[in-house]
Amino acid sequence: MFGTLKTCLTCGKPIPGNPPGKRGPKPKYCGHKCRHKIGVGRRSEYYTLTPQEELDVIKFLESGWAPKIVKENLSLTEYHFRKACKNQGYKPTGEYVAFDHHKFDQITNESAYWLGFILADGYIKQNPKQNGLAFTLASKDRSHLEKLKSFLSSNNKISNSGNGGVCISFISDYLVDKLSEYNIVPQKSDIASPPEILKNNRHFWRGVVDGDGSLLKHNGYTVISLAGTIDVVQSFIDFVKLNGVETKANPAKLKHSRCTYQVVMYGRFGVQVARLLYQDANIFLDRKMEIASTWLK
Repeated sequence: MFGTLKTCLTCGKPIPGNPPGKRGPKPKYCGHKCRHKIGVGRRSEYYTLTPQEELDVIKFLESGWAPKIVKENLSLTEYHFRKACKNQGYKPTGEYVAFDHHKFDQITNESAYWLGFILADGYIKQNPKQNGLAFTLASKDRSHLEKLKSFLSSNNKISNSGNGGVCISFISDYLVDKLSEYNIVPQKSDIASPPEILKNNRHFWRGVVDGDGSLLKHNGYTVISLAGTIDVVQSFIDFVKLNGVETKANPAKLKHSRCTYQVVMYGRFGVQVARLLYQDANIFLDRKMEIASTWLK
């Protein structure tokens, strides 16, 4: 018999240590029967995490690391990862794609733009298993999702949706909670409202127009419009007036719509709004920037 005799943690019988030349932790159980009596898997019998090590796991998760990355970097089995989360009262949310969950903790020009775009075109996925942010855009706007990935430092994959578009999602309880502070909530189509802190931010409104607005020529006139809830549309009108656009445009309710309104600004007012939103901008929807650029020459 090799090694030093130890005692089985379940039945108390003596068990041998590792054979000569074999490295690694000593077994704690005399066989699979004793191990399975207390529900311990084969790989998990060899070590347990200390409370401090469990706290380190949670710290990495809360800092935005994906569970898969945490397990790989800390060399954890699935058993130990889940046990650490359970012991520390942390609920894994399936965030298996790495991205920066804290990009909206502070308002910058870029974060303000993306908050506007999310308010217009994003949607919150919420169910008992996982919460997150998702987009489905036309395939011609795939490059815009690439810009979003770059902003979020994400390695997520852009997929093709069933209707010929492209889609992407970011699973994160923290991100969903943070977006709710900016009035971005599930099923927001009928209740969307711009956050007070961004009502006079041109980057935010450029994001909204890139999502739910349009820039075009009609009968030789430049036209810029925005559709949304009455709160969104009226706040946009207040914003452009506050910034020197003396338009008399008012919200108009769209036919066959329960609560969607639209504002349309023609001619020089449309050009003024385009200049306010797009001049010297560094983040935008490419196809709308191309139109705005022709107006601003």
